[in-house]
Amino acid sequence: MDCKHSDWLHVVAPSTLQDFNRLQALITCGAFPDPEHQAPSMITFVGGTAKTRALNKLLGRKHERCGTRADVAVHVYPGTHSTSSPTLIADFALSPRAPVVPAFSGTPCHEIITRPLAVPDTGAKKLKEIVLSKLFGPFTDILCIFMSDFGGLENIVTLLATWIAQNTLDRANPRFYPQLMLLMEKPAVPAHRDSITAQILRELLASKHLDPSTCFSRLDVLCMPSFTRGSLVKYLFPILDDTRSARRQVQALFSMTHFATLFKYACDNMSKSMEPLNFISASRLQNPVPASFGSHIYRFFSSFTSSIAIYKCAVPLVASSLVLDAAPPGMHLYDSRMVFQTLYKEQCKIAMYRFLPQEAPRLLGELELNFIKMMKHIGESQISSAANHGQLLEIHRPTIKQFRTRRPDKGLVCGHLLCETCIQIFGRSRADEPHTFYVDNCIICGADTQCFMVRLKPPSAGIRILSVDGGGVRGVIPLQALQELESAIGNRIGYTIPIQENFDLAFGTSSGGLIILGLFLNGWSVSHCLKQFLSLAKNAFHPRKLFVPFMRKLADIIVAFITDSRYNARGLESVLQETFGESRSMLDWSTKQYSTKIAVTATTVNGTLPCLFSNYGSSDQARAIDCGYTVEGPKEGGRGILVWEAFYPPKCVPSLGIFQDGGLKHNNPSGIAIWESKFLWPQSAENNLDIIVSMGTGTASGSTGSDTGTGETLRRFIPRLYHSFISSLDGQKIWTELYNHMPGSASDKYFRFNVHFDGKEPEIDDLDAMFKLKDGNFPNSNLLVNKETESEVA
Repeated sequence: MDCKHSDWLHVVAPSTLQDFNRLQALITCGAFPDPEHQAPSMITFVGGTAKTRALNKLLGRKHERCGTRADVAVHVYPGTHSTSSPTLIADFALSPRAPVVPAFSGTPCHEIITRPLAVPDTGAKKLKEIVLSKLFGPFTDILCIFMSDFGGLENIVTLLATWIAQNTLDRANPRFYPQLMLLMEKPAVPAHRDSITAQILRELLASKHLDPSTCFSRLDVLCMPSFTRGSLVKYLFPILDDTRSARRQVQALFSMTHFATLFKYACDNMSKSMEPLNFISASRLQNPVPASFGSHIYRFFSSFTSSIAIYKCAVPLVASSLVLDAAPPGMHLYDSRMVFQTLYKEQCKIAMYRFLPQEAPRLLGELELNFIKMMKHIGESQISSAANHGQLLEIHRPTIKQFRTRRPDKGLVCGHLLCETCIQIFGRSRADEPHTFYVDNCIICGADTQCFMVRLKPPSAGIRILSVDGGGVRGVIPLQALQELESAIGNRIGYTIPIQENFDLAFGTSSGGLIILGLFLNGWSVSHCLKQFLSLAKNAFHPRKLFVPFMRKLADIIVAFITDSRYNARGLESVLQETFGESRSMLDWSTKQYSTKIAVTATTVNGTLPCLFSNYGSSDQARAIDCGYTVEGPKEGGRGILVWEAFYPPKCVPSLGIFQDGGLKHNNPSGIAIWESKFLWPQSAENNLDIIVSMGTGTASGSTGSDTGTGETLRRFIPRLYHSFISSLDGQKIWTELYNHMPGSASDKYFRFNVHFDGKEPEIDDLDAMFKLKDGNFPNSNLLVNKETESEVA
């Protein structure tokens, strides 16, 4: 809720920082008409009562607080809200006599973020000094300290020594230092002013062995009988012109949006480490440089054999690709040399030495030089990095392949692939749909994309997951549940939207995988998917014809053992190819496909290790080697596995290995979907899960009697072993175990739709039962029993 209060930060022992998120609140409430282009300056006032008197005169009013008396407040100087350079006034309450204010625990009128500080608990006053130096150093233009509030030079020296000792600026950050102004309410004479300055410098150097020039661009003293608005504006505001010029020169003049975001990152960083925040690295938290980036460079350079082509073509194109990655729309342009050294140099160095060791130093130098020149060009000419890269692609298109810094996974009709970063850079979006992007022409070959459109998950949005169990013909159950859910959502919002638009990630096993591919890859409606599923199941679960009826059971077992399948594999493959296409891969373009990331579970024959066949890149996400599964997405130079290869009978997938039905390991893929989402969106709202909807294919609610006697136990060992194996595949049991491990605060985000059978559930190949389930005529079952769950999801 918007308010006029100015509270910003509050420091409390033990080592805790309360953040009232005031900067973002100012942006959200419209205090700045164009925060993307307005670049603020900040004056930080530090002290007690003298500081408060001066601020009341400067701002022309008393500060409005939330009743908390927070340690730090922030104001926008009147009349600067709409200018290109708003002036922020930070009011930092810090003095030896300042009272200790407890943490705010009431009902706030706006958001409060509480963070632990990675600082030893040395008392509230020392904590404030550290917060002042660590957080405010990189953002402050003028630091104003009111000397009378500190009771003499000794306390001032201690405060400045803390600031200097913290060394708030990292070497990789822009080399900007604020100006330090000491304010005294005394008659001002030049000799007095100079002697005080000299005395402070001597005190600092003699007692602390510290040099103030390492953190301040200038140290000055302002003395006058009393501080008025006119005198403060006269002496301080001209300095802001100098500091803005200095910031612009080192590319440290941030827009209001970037200022607020970087300050938040600085607070987050201080809760984890005492190391200074690296602005360049922090700016890439939502879009980190992929770990596989160096291998892409090596492969691209390896496609060139001529030394001339390497230096005239490969080096500029790679440099341009790095510029494209470093300067997407809306990115702050830091010092280009620092950007290259911070983000790219190490991986480029490894790639160059791997490619051509004797030429590596020269290649690396040329790559860095080209990068710096191009960054300077786009900064001075106002040309976009996309336009710069497009011009180079046009020049070299006939002779080279595309260089990629990320693994692409969005297929175009022309056959080329794009990654999400390129889609955001080269695509266009509308103001009312900022995360929906349209790409009109392929950036590689220029071909018409036939209205290619991708909806990307907003960075601040939570993750929405759909999971569908395997279950053979019982796949009609989740399809009917999805129909009901789609209808319920439509009734709630007043119009119908496809169920697919409600999910960012969708996983399926076995028949559940068929459903996921039909809905999201082929773009079928739920009703059409149900129709196709019935047709496919009739063909898929048609046993081989045997001519000796009385030996059919034995023959089934023998043939299944020899062929590794009870059903005709060729017939099944034929049906799958007819449904999804003989040569269509998981990445191929479709006018009806959705932007949802999807995966079908499979199992390796050796060791039954789970594997995901996905429509998204795999190696750019840093998964642990022992994460328990593998991901087979698009391969370098390839387009991923064919859709029909992902199902049922054991199959050898070229270059990957032999796989079998995923139901043998993850018949309910909910857990693996949640785990995978952490790698796909590691920075998404602190990996916030919005909702997971799990669709079951039925479970039996009956129980079996207990064994009595050793002989009976031994006699039933094989049946018990079989039933134990079948029980491990029960999707409902897997869901119950998953749900029971969730914290109570997250349980309202987990929803399960299933059918309970009073007796034994239908076999996975029982076609008669499938049609009865579809028509709602199966005895002793209750479809969509979770009506209240359906309502909550909607």
